[in-house]
Amino acid sequence: MEAAVVGCGRVGMAIARRLGQLGFTRITLIDASLESAERAAELAGAKARAAKVDAADLGELSSVLEGHDVACVALPGSVGPLGVSAGLRAGVSVVDVSYSDVDPFSFSSLAHEREVAFVPDCGVAPGLSNILAGRAESKLGELEELKIYVGGIPARPEPPLEYCITWSVEDLIEEYTRPARIVADGRVAAVEPLSGLEEVEFPSSPPLRLEAFYTDGLRTLIKTIKARRMFEKTLRYPGHAAKIKLLRELGLMSSEAVEVSGVQVRPRDLLAELLKRRLKPCRDMVLLMVEARGAGGRARFTMVDEYSEAEGLSAMARTTGYTAASVALLVAEGEVEAGVVPPEELGKREGLYTRITRLLAESGIEVFEEVLSP
Repeated sequence: MEAAVVGCGRVGMAIARRLGQLGFTRITLIDASLESAERAAELAGAKARAAKVDAADLGELSSVLEGHDVACVALPGSVGPLGVSAGLRAGVSVVDVSYSDVDPFSFSSLAHEREVAFVPDCGVAPGLSNILAGRAESKLGELEELKIYVGGIPARPEPPLEYCITWSVEDLIEEYTRPARIVADGRVAAVEPLSGLEEVEFPSSPPLRLEAFYTDGLRTLIKTIKARRMFEKTLRYPGHAAKIKLLRELGLMSSEAVEVSGVQVRPRDLLAELLKRRLKPCRDMVLLMVEARGAGGRARFTMVDEYSEAEGLSAMARTTGYTAASVALLVAEGEVEAGVVPPEELGKREGLYTRITRLLAESGIEVFEEVLSP
């Protein structure tokens, strides 16, 4: 089996490491920076090679991807669809963790034409959260309610925002500004990001008192799960949302350029650079809770992961990258059919769900499942 990773940032590094443990005979690490690709290749082991390719060069990227069984795309959301398109055009199945505003189902014709699979949004959330949503539906039947709470946070609050950088800053800002789609009374509605603020006690050990607010993470679930009430909320330490709202209201997340000393500057670009300098990576943790209610009763799934000292990987990189790598193995083995296959569809299938959760457990990422009768 042969795999490729397109994008060798924090998450791409984690995918590379895990693919190197899963029996692939060749792994190609691709990035616009040869240095980043080579670092990822070192993590993947002797079977890996590095390639310097810019994702914007679709022709070259497709050429490098040809012949692989699966490609994991771990690019920023703004260029993620380019990596997906290059892989599918090369006749390679794709597992994507890049979050963009492109409808994943728009790749359906291309995937079927090339007879390959495309698993979109396959990180931690969306991704593992979707897999657990699919599992809930398979256990409970048609769902009445689906609630997803997820967050990557420091092990301890880090001033000034009670937060540290665990993934793409640009995508983080997008998450805080893009309207969030939820389902209320069976209808899709767009709400203000950071709205719906509530206090949540997360059932970790010890329990954590956090705040949660709407973000746009349902994605494909809006089309595949027919619940009357459904939402995703992001978890943060108390006080974070108010500080982010202030930055947004001051215009610092605006994409509209302003002139400063004769230079056109986009406020969000300046903010992103300042956040990168001020909010350094830290020992983080990822918390995920999926709660569902249906005719067959209630279910709750929880997962907590922490920074890995042994691996030198953040919890965010581990939970995102290892979910993608687990699914990539199933795709490469031919367990996933051609076309667009959202992660929740994998969660609905007992055999695939069991393999994914076992593969995650091998890396210390445990999903706890509790199903209660009506």
